[in-house]
Amino acid sequence: MALKSLVALTALAALWAGGGAQAQSAATPAPPSLPSLALDPEAPSPWAGFYVGSEITAAFAKGSKPGFGGAAFAGYNRELPNNLVIGVQGSAGYEPFLFASGPARGFNFAEASAKVGYDMGRFMPYVTAGVVFAKSSAFGVPAYTGAANSMNALFAPGGDLRAFGVVGAGFDYAITNNLSFGVEVRAGAGRGPLAP
Repeated sequence: MALKSLVALTALAALWAGGGAQAQSAATPAPPSLPSLALDPEAPSPWAGFYVGSEITAAFAKGSKPGFGGAAFAGYNRELPNNLVIGVQGSAGYEPFLFASGPARGFNFAEASAKVGYDMGRFMPYVTAGVVFAKSSAFGVPAYTGAANSMNALFAPGGDLRAFGVVGAGFDYAITNNLSFGVEVRAGAGRGPLAP
């Protein structure tokens, strides 16, 4: 009989302990989970809106000095909920002159501009305004020398560094999500030289 009582007491103690543990775990909140290092596929990319690119210019016209130019650019576009796009862009490079008169073959330049456009799917018309610093060059600088060499030539001592205000309009067309092309028409007025 004592053995039966001992087994019954042990079973009651086990039930009591298990029930108490369940009651305690229901009352105690679960510890917080550790943060995950995995990227959320639904979250927007932190790089969305940033872009970089390059352009090459060829100038061949009757009565002009033939030449090649090029530039590198980087910028950021932000699309608002109403499809309005605002952006900023910086660029630097070398462009050939289209006119035969004068000793210069082209000019080194640096530009900062702002853009306002309207997103219509793959097509986006826009207007732009900015400021350009330019210095004429008597020597044709090949496009492959890069934007860094143009910046060095632009801000080197001497020469006729000039500032121009520019306005323009154009459009961009997205061929894919990572490749687009555009056409832009600009006009400007300048002053200078800024440095002796």
